[in-house]
Amino acid sequence: MTRELVIELAKPAVAAVAPDEAPVFDSVAQARLTTSGQVRKARRRGHDVLGSGLEVVVETITDGSLYIASAMVGVATERVVVSAGKRVSRWIRKLRGKGGPGPVTLDDLAAKVDERDLEIMRLRGLLAGAEAGLTREQSEALVTAMLTEVRARTDR
Repeated sequence: MTRELVIELAKPAVAAVAPDEAPVFDSVAQARLTTSGQVRKARRRGHDVLGSGLEVVVETITDGSLYIASAMVGVATERVVVSAGKRVSRWIRKLRGKGGPGPVTLDDLAAKVDERDLEIMRLRGLLAGAEAGLTREQSEALVTAMLTEVRARTDR
C-alpha cells in the first residue's frame, strides 16, 4: 500500500462529501499518513501539522476518510496478494526493498478487484469509519463515494 494510492482514493470522496474540507485535505494527509499509506496512531503536533501553528489536529471528515481509504486499500491489497498466492513473495520483496504485487494506483486496484472484493472493502471501510469516530451516515457517504470511484475506473 502506498500513501499516493490512499490519497487517490480519499481525496475525491472528501471533495464529494465535505467540499468545505477539500482545501485542507493535502495538509491533513501529509500530517496523518506515513509514506506506506498507514494512518499514524499518534497525531503529529507542532507548527507544521496544518501549516497554521495549531497544536492539535481536529477530527474531521478528511481525517476519517484517510482511515477508511487506508483500511479499504489494505484489505483489497491483501486480497489481491492472497489470491495471487504471493504472500511469501511479498515479504521477500519487502525485505529486498522492492514493491510487492499489490496495486500501486487506483486504476491498478480497480483492475484487480471483483464484486466480492468491493463488498469486503465496503464493510472494512464502514468499520474503519466507526473506529475513526465518524457517524454511520458519514462513513456510508465516504465509502460509497470511494467505491463509486473504483467502479468508474473498472469501466474504463
